[in-house]
Amino acid sequence: MADAGVSAVMLAMVLQRDAERLRSRRCSMTGRAVRHGLRNMPSPRCALQERSLFEGELDCLLREKCICENECPLSCHANVQLNRGLVTHVVLGCRRRWRHIPNRDADQEVPTVTKWLRTALSRIFPDLPSPSDVDLELMVKHALEYNQIIGRASKPVRRALLAVPYIVGGDDKTNFDTTPELDAALALQRERRFNIWNDALDDEALREKRSKPEDEQAQRRTLMGPFDSLKLSVDVVGLRQVERAPCPKCNHREYLYCPMCMVWALPIGCPLVMPKLSLPFNIAVVAKRSEWAKKCTAVHACVVAPDNVSLVEYPGQMDRIDEMDPTTTLVLYPNKTALDMQSEEALPKLRGLKNLIVVDSTCRGARGIMRDDRLLSLPSVAIKSRHTTFWKFTSHGPEFLGTIEAIWYFLVDTYERIHAEKYDGRYDDLMFLYINQLRRVEEKVANAEKKPKAWCN
Repeated sequence: MADAGVSAVMLAMVLQRDAERLRSRRCSMTGRAVRHGLRNMPSPRCALQERSLFEGELDCLLREKCICENECPLSCHANVQLNRGLVTHVVLGCRRRWRHIPNRDADQEVPTVTKWLRTALSRIFPDLPSPSDVDLELMVKHALEYNQIIGRASKPVRRALLAVPYIVGGDDKTNFDTTPELDAALALQRERRFNIWNDALDDEALREKRSKPEDEQAQRRTLMGPFDSLKLSVDVVGLRQVERAPCPKCNHREYLYCPMCMVWALPIGCPLVMPKLSLPFNIAVVAKRSEWAKKCTAVHACVVAPDNVSLVEYPGQMDRIDEMDPTTTLVLYPNKTALDMQSEEALPKLRGLKNLIVVDSTCRGARGIMRDDRLLSLPSVAIKSRHTTFWKFTSHGPEFLGTIEAIWYFLVDTYERIHAEKYDGRYDDLMFLYINQLRRVEEKVANAEKKPKAWCN
């Protein structure tokens, strides 16, 4: 009997283990299905208005009548409103279904999508009068335009835009009118996408002047924006004639420098002597290896100041952080506990600084890196009095600097606070590669009359 009892207990434990494995596997498969668009799980009540349709919902929605045996995936969508969000997501779902049809005829896309849209609207709103084919085609057109707008808008703008009621049969003016909530979200978006000097490109006369400078000095000023007073050892205007050259280490053809090897890559016979700086303390840039070449502006500092700036690969090389003395180490990151660079509490830490740790990643990636216990245990500082000129888009506001901007501003502010005198330009070459890229971007903006997404209102 004892053996039988033990066997029963062991059997129960095995069954429980297998059930947990199956449950975890289902959760994992569901996660993969969501990532790959193979979603068929019921959604929350307002999903028709706030995000794309699941495949199971679309299957039921495009039938003339529900034939679901169990709970219908659309049963949770009672009392939804006919707004721009619902129209957009239903139209996009129908077009996605159309693209999955093999051997489809392109001429039949509009009639088929409008037919499906009529069926879907009749299922969601049984009391809605049947719209005409012209109204449905106009609805498809409006939905595609809404989708283009929300693709480059911030989250508050998307939320406010999609919540506006849609008028069936309304013209472009009616269905693109703004609301007070949408105006407020747009104003906030303009403020967060603020750029301190490229707003002047909206001036047509100034744009023409920038494209045709009177002399080389004027050309240098117009193509360097707020950095025209920096004391660079090499003039960035002269870099237009420099061509790509093989990297001396990996032999890849690069422009000016190799982002992977972090060395200069200049053509043979190039007369330019590239800058090399010595910094008052060491800088460790924590970054992911996959982001070094394309996203990390801190690579510029590694090239210009190779003796003092190094990259720490996350998470493989984080043990190097343990070797730093916590009493002489700071983390440059704007978290909730970070000290302001201009505060009195930060001054003693700046005087004894020997190691500065900088996190260089996307906004989401940086938050993940900062969860590392080795970084959380160190004091942090933030630069709160500067605005960015970075051309890549961010919705967090102008005070979120590019990494190379943050390093340079940190050096400038540290010098002025410790020496109690005006900064003399000794670290300006650190911005050499950044300014060159900024010049090229701004030159294209002036000539092509278009702005990067980060500079758009």
